[in-house]
Amino acid sequence: RLLAATKVAPSSSWLHFAAFPVSLMEALMAEKDTDRFKLADPELFVPVWASRKPEPLIEGLLRTLRSSAEGQSTLLQSLSLKALGHLLRHHSPQADFLRCTDAPKLSLDLLARSACDEEKVVVALEFLSLAGLPPENVKEVQSAAGRLPRSVVVQELAAKCLQLAGKK
Repeated sequence: RLLAATKVAPSSSWLHFAAFPVSLMEALMAEKDTDRFKLADPELFVPVWASRKPEPLIEGLLRTLRSSAEGQSTLLQSLSLKALGHLLRHHSPQADFLRCTDAPKLSLDLLARSACDEEKVVVALEFLSLAGLPPENVKEVQSAAGRLPRSVVVQELAAKCLQLAGKK
């Protein structure tokens, strides 16, 4: 039966193995770092996970994001975008590199496939608000905001993305 199940949906049988390390990376990046307050200027603090070579981390998360988009796994795609969003917030040298990748396009893919899943829409919009929304993709954000008109968070993030794209 296990073999039959893997033939039907090979990606779903390994989803929990892939989701755990991405969740762990996201949790480590989101952890509040109290060492920053030991500096005279806390804004100059670089987290431990960002002070090492972040390229393998970014490449791994981008590969996970791409493969989850191909395999239609919105959970893994959302976890990857959350972790990449932390990199955009905390590691400016790699943020420029990340903005030039296909990650913003893949976040739009998650936005389109999530329909009325508010949590995943929020993750995609947060990522787009950090990475920047290409002006040609304004309609996707407006459509997502229209699908969840009662969600204050979605409406605020959509407005922020549209403002960054230059459209109101």
